[in-house]
Amino acid sequence: MVPRTKLPRVTSVSSLGTGSFHGAIELDNIPLSPSKQRQQQQNHHEILGCEPNHLEPSVEISRVQQILEALTDKERAQLADPRMPIRHLRAENGNVLLAIQKLKAALQWRHDFQVEQILSDDADMRALIARENATGKIYVRGHDQQGRAMVYMRPARENCNHNLEGNMRHLVWNLEKAIACTRRRSLELGSPAPLEKIILVIDYEGFRLRDSPPLATSKYTLDILQKHYPERMHRAYVVHPPLVFSSFWAIIKNFIDPTTKEKIVFCNHKTIYKLQDVAEDMSKLETCAGGDGSAREFESSEYVNLPFDVSFDA
Repeated sequence: MVPRTKLPRVTSVSSLGTGSFHGAIELDNIPLSPSKQRQQQQNHHEILGCEPNHLEPSVEISRVQQILEALTDKERAQLADPRMPIRHLRAENGNVLLAIQKLKAALQWRHDFQVEQILSDDADMRALIARENATGKIYVRGHDQQGRAMVYMRPARENCNHNLEGNMRHLVWNLEKAIACTRRRSLELGSPAPLEKIILVIDYEGFRLRDSPPLATSKYTLDILQKHYPERMHRAYVVHPPLVFSSFWAIIKNFIDPTTKEKIVFCNHKTIYKLQDVAEDMSKLETCAGGDGSAREFESSEYVNLPFDVSFDA
C-alpha cells in the first residue's frame, strides 16, 4: 500500500491554529522570537511549499484559508496533501472562486477514478499496471539537480491503445510515483519542504504517424495533467520529434493551455544539452536524453515492484 501524507482536519480558518497546519500565519508587525520565527517559516512551507510564489506569501496564505473554509469535512479529508489548495490557487492565477471550483472537481475525479485503489495493493490493479507497463512506455528514472523526478514517456511503445481506462490508470500510477520520488529526493537534497513538480521526457524515437494515440486518449491525458494535477509539471522535454510529429502536434497543441505550452521544450541533437544541464546524475540519463550510454536497460518487472518512492535504477 502506498503511504499517504497525513492531512489535518480543518473546520475553519481559526482551526488552523490547533491542527496539523500549526496555526494561521502571523502577519502583524510584532517582533517574533526565534522559536516563533522558525514556527512561522514551518507554517509557510507546510501551506505554500517551496515552489515559487505567484503572489505575496501572506496573500496566498489568506486565500488558501478561504479555499479550505469552502471545503466540506469530507473534501478536506480527501486532499492528496496539504499543498493541494495552493497548487489550484496558483493554477487559477490567484482566483479563489475558480480554485475552489477546480479543486472540488479534482477531488471528485480522484474519488470517481479510484486513485486510492490504483495506488493500493489490489491484485487486479497491480496486474493491470504490470500489463500496461510491460513495454516500458512510461516510467520514472532519475532526477534533476533539485530532486524532481524524471518521467520517461515513449509513445512508440504504446501497447494498449484499445483500453483507455487502463491506459489512464497506468499514467496516473506513474504520475503519483513521480510525485512520491520527487518528495523523497528533494528532502534528501535539503529542501525545507518537498518539491512538488516533476519533469517529463517524451522520447519520440521510432515514432510513426500510425503510432499516434486516438484523439480521445490525448485529450484525456491532457485533462488529467492540466485539471487534476495542476502545477505539477516543471518542464516537458520533447526529445527528437520526427517530421511526422508535426501533424500530430498541429492537432494536440490546440488543447494545451498557454501556461503549459511555455513549459514545453523541444530538443534535438543540437539542443539536448538543455536536458543534460539539469540532470542530477548523467549515468542515470538515458541516451535519448543525452546520456553517456552507461544507463542500464529498463526492466519493467523490476520497476513495478520497487518501493513507491524509488525510481528505476536509483
